[in-house]
Amino acid sequence: SHRVLRQVRDDHSRIFDAPMPFSTYFTTSGIAFHEGGLDEPSHGCIHLGHHAAVHFYDQLAVGDEVVAF
Repeated sequence: SHRVLRQVRDDHSRIFDAPMPFSTYFTTSGIAFHEGGLDEPSHGCIHLGHHAAVHFYDQLAVGDEVVAF
């Protein structure tokens, strides 16, 4: 169980040089769920399809609880 720490609509990973649209961060180490290729491996974040990423980005707010397992 985690809390939403921040959200960035058009983020970009400098480490992996990859777009991270609709990012919802939930750890202090930079792990988020965001739009990403569902057939591509992730470098630690959780990839979501476009519609799911937009939905969570729009519906969640900083401080809301999220559960990842």
